[in-house]
Amino acid sequence: MITAVIPNYNGAQWLKRLLPQLQRELRNGGDRILVVDDHSTDDSAAFCQSIGVDVLPMPANLGFAKAVNAGIRRVQTDSDWIAILNNDIRLEPGFFDAILRDAPPDAWFLAPRILSAADPTRIDGTYDLPARSGAAYRAGSGRTDDGVRFRQPREIGCAPMTAALFRAELFHKVGLLDEDFGSYLEDVDFGIRCMTAGYRGRYVPDAVAYHEGSATLGGAWSARSTRWISRNQVLIVRKHGLGGWAAVWGQGLWGVLALRHGRLGSWIAGKMEGLFANVKPVRHQNSNALVLNSEREIDALQREYGYDWYWRQYFRFASPRQPKDGPV
Repeated sequence: MITAVIPNYNGAQWLKRLLPQLQRELRNGGDRILVVDDHSTDDSAAFCQSIGVDVLPMPANLGFAKAVNAGIRRVQTDSDWIAILNNDIRLEPGFFDAILRDAPPDAWFLAPRILSAADPTRIDGTYDLPARSGAAYRAGSGRTDDGVRFRQPREIGCAPMTAALFRAELFHKVGLLDEDFGSYLEDVDFGIRCMTAGYRGRYVPDAVAYHEGSATLGGAWSARSTRWISRNQVLIVRKHGLGGWAAVWGQGLWGVLALRHGRLGSWIAGKMEGLFANVKPVRHQNSNALVLNSEREIDALQREYGYDWYWRQYFRFASPRQPKDGPV
C-alpha cells in the first residue's frame, strides 16, 4: 500500500493539477492521498475536500519538516510505502508502477528522475550528494537530459524529498525529519542519517516527474529561501560534526553567490540564526568519511560535465582527493 503525503501551503493551483492525476495513478484499494495543509489562506483545503482527498490541517504555517512529519505520523501504521511529493510536481503516467517495478528488497527509499517543468530537456534532480560544507549537490541538476549516466539505475544514499518513496518502516528505524530545519536541507540531514545507519536507496530513472521548483517560498534565490538554506547549511555541519576548513570555505562561497543575487543580507541572517540555534548532535564516527566519499562523486561529475562556479572554487581549496581537514 502506498500513501502519498503532500505538504502544501497556498498551493491550490498546483494541487488542482496534481491530485486528479494521483487519483488516477493510485487505484489500489489500500492506496491513499493525504494533503497536509500548512495553514493555507487560499482554497487548497476546499478543493481537496471537493474531490474526496483527505486533508490534515496544521494549526499554523510551521514549515515543510513539521508538515511532512505530521503526515507520516498519520499514515505510518497502515502504509508500506510513503511517497513524499511537493505540491508543484507532475508525474509521468505509470510513475508508481515504474518506480516500484524493480525495487530491490534491500532498498529503503526510491528516487525518480526529476525534470524541469519549464524545460523538460533539463534535469531538475536525481539524488543528493552532501558535502562537508553543509551544502549538497543535486546530481545532474541543470544538465541536459541526453546522456547515459542519469538514465542508469544505481544505489544512492540520499533522496530528495521533492518526489521520492520511502518504506514506512524506515521512519521507525531512523526517525522523522528534524523539525529544527523547517524548510530546505531537511532531506539532506535525513539522508546523512540513513547513510550513517547503513540504510541505502535506489535511483530509478524510468520513473519520471516534472518539478516547477521552489514554488512555495518564491524561487530559489528569494529572500526566504536564501535565509533558510544559509541557516540550515550551518545546522548540517554542527549536527553531523562535518567541515573544518571545508565548511568555512564552502559556506563563504555560497555567500558570494547570495551577494551576486542581491541576497547578502538574507545569507548573513541565516548564518547568524544557524550559529545560535539549538542543535541536537547525532555525530557518527563515519560521517566525515561517508560525506567525503560523496564529495568525490561530486568532483567526478563536475569534471565530467564541466565545473559550476561554486564547485570549481570549492574544490580548489577543499579537494576530496587531497583533503585539507586531516584524517577522517
